[in-house]
Amino acid sequence: MDGANRTGDASGPVESSQNNNPPIPHDSSSSTLHDASSSDSPTPPIVAKENASPSSDPEATRTTLQTAIIMISLCSSVFLAALDTTIVTTALPTISEHFHSNAGYTWIGSAYLLANAASTPSWGKFSDIWGRKPILLIAAGIFFIGIWDGLKAVDWAGSLAIVGGTLMLLLGLEFGGITYPWGSATVICLIVFGVVTAFLFILNEWKFARYPVMPMRLFNHPSNFAALGTCFFHGYVFIAGTYYLPLYFQAVLGATPLLSGVYLLPLALSLSFVSAASGIFIKKTGRYLPPIWFGMIFMTLGFGLLIDLDVRANWAKIIIFQIIAGIGVGPNFQAPLIALQNFVAPRDIAAATSTFGFVRNLSTSISVVIGGVVFQNEMQKKLAVLSASLGPETAASLSGGSAGASVGIVNALPMAQREVARLAFHQSLKTMWIIHKALEKGHQVTKTGLAEEEKKRRELKGGKKVVDEEKGGAEGGRLSGENGVVKEG
Repeated sequence: MDGANRTGDASGPVESSQNNNPPIPHDSSSSTLHDASSSDSPTPPIVAKENASPSSDPEATRTTLQTAIIMISLCSSVFLAALDTTIVTTALPTISEHFHSNAGYTWIGSAYLLANAASTPSWGKFSDIWGRKPILLIAAGIFFIGIWDGLKAVDWAGSLAIVGGTLMLLLGLEFGGITYPWGSATVICLIVFGVVTAFLFILNEWKFARYPVMPMRLFNHPSNFAALGTCFFHGYVFIAGTYYLPLYFQAVLGATPLLSGVYLLPLALSLSFVSAASGIFIKKTGRYLPPIWFGMIFMTLGFGLLIDLDVRANWAKIIIFQIIAGIGVGPNFQAPLIALQNFVAPRDIAAATSTFGFVRNLSTSISVVIGGVVFQNEMQKKLAVLSASLGPETAASLSGGSAGASVGIVNALPMAQREVARLAFHQSLKTMWIIHKALEKGHQVTKTGLAEEEKKRRELKGGKKVVDEEKGGAEGGRLSGENGVVKEG
């Protein structure tokens, strides 16, 4: 079947495989799905004829109003997801104190991130089966029950394994040293069985799953490992800033929840601006490696500088450090995803994107958990010093798992005692920043593995067509064949 027939009928039925595998319902919002039984066969090139009329391009037939409505809808969905992730962070100390929850500060955030990280691969596979648009609408509205053939196509064993393994591993890290000792049977069993279940998930995806949630062929190209590794360390560092800077503002500087949100604006605004600018750069040049390298350099510098934050408000440091960190964070929200998608077949784009999201959510969960463990253990070490200055009862409220929920106690103390408590918070957070900085060094290794083969794009007159010139063919890449001429849109 030639390239024209492969793309000409977007609403045609998907052919049944010879081994009577359950058919995957057609996704009318994306390109035609390949037969699942031929997943290992090379993907033929999708070639745009030189004489193709501009009207065959969806962008050419779409009005400006339609494009604006589509972009507003998509941006609203992303805004809802971002708001859901970040809106609670500035009020966490107050919420934890209100409910008298010792471990509430970490649990409120990690509970959401745990569920988010564990379910992301399944949602990506659902969108691959039923289509991006229906799943997007249903995720914002009601629960969707698919047809029986679609339900049979879901990798239930893989979904259960990745959810169970992720939850057990992160719960083990969450409990360790706070709720239970690190050497307790509960913590050891959770971590060990979480790792074992993760290996079972990989084995299932590799050998047994008919329609895997995370196809192992995504990892055929070494650049994909580097892209996912870059995504992991980026998410790990980014969430630490948005999660623990409000704690610094409230516990050390004595800010209110509202003001701590205002103090976080330099980070939020700078990363938003640079993220948009990097997208424009990639669109204009077709190059994604420069934004990745640029972002990693500034992210390393910016979050490293947070170690130097003072126990008293130094606004020059607070603003400049956040701006530098935001400049580093912004470019790497999407650039590593483009690097990943550049080396996967079109039929695997949904799986690759959901894997990318899973890695990012997993890294943010681990970052919050590790940051909480380090901070709480450091506060526990200062129990003797706090007891001598504040008394045993007050010191117990500020140590260990109670620390994050006791910001109100700090601000209510007399001036001399308040300074002792704020110094303890400052030193504990400083240690946490140092640990995050040390672990963040892993991105220096992963980013060097990103492939140097980048798309060189140019607009041709007479229609919107893109010429992709690559230094070498990528196995399973999005482009195949000698011409490498694809239609953009």
